Amino acid sequence: ADLEAAGFSAELRFVPAARFSLAARVGAISFNELPGEGDAGYYGTIPGTSWDRDVLRIEGAAGYRISREVLVKGVYQHVNTVGLRIDPEDDTVALQIVAIF
Repeated sequence: ADLEAAGFSAELRFVPAARFSLAARVGAISFNELPGEGDAGYYGTIPGTSWDRDVLRIEGAAGYRISREVLVKGVYQHVNTVGLRIDPEDDTVALQIVAIF
């Protein structure tokens, strides 16, 4: 059996006022199961289990355009690893400055 994954990503953008922007994004990826008992397995894996953890990502961002060439934005991303009793602390907060030369 081949290793397969399926995913999606969606984004909504909103500009409430000149120079300001808001965005919300959601995405996910899910993985198929490894071959079952009797199939050729993969070294170090457990047949009948997913070959990686499914992940759901939710993100929010706010931006301010200082000038036509410079954008400053703050981003928060929540990453939920599906199927774990305790979700890893892998959320992200970022401040980005985008400049076009």
